[in-house]
Amino acid sequence: MDKTAKVVNCINSIISLTSDELSLFLSYINTKVLKKNDYLLKEDQVSDFIAFVNSGVLIYTKTLDNADEVTTDFAFDEEWVTNNPSRLKKSPSILNIKAIEESELFYGRCTFYQKNEIVFSFFEYSL
Repeated sequence: MDKTAKVVNCINSIISLTSDELSLFLSYINTKVLKKNDYLLKEDQVSDFIAFVNSGVLIYTKTLDNADEVTTDFAFDEEWVTNNPSRLKKSPSILNIKAIEESELFYGRCTFYQKNEIVFSFFEYSL
């Protein structure tokens, strides 16, 4: 199976892209592998990405005022991961996102989406 098959199937389930549009999209994403306990995003960083979980599991956590860490969400295979409030407002994240097992992501920075209206519209619609 092609390495990008899961993300292509997900995209095709949401929107119809021409082969040229799909090729353009795939040319702008990178593969990112996180080892167990690697962070994708830490509190106070600004989220500037959207990622697709090709394999693995990520956990969203928040640190409370008393320093306890609470789980707020998970991201599993074939799900999208980002911190929308931070990404859309360009504000510091109040969440951590980290891998709880080795995880492979298809990763794109938001600066790309602002340059390409077709894919930008797709990502905004799908999340």
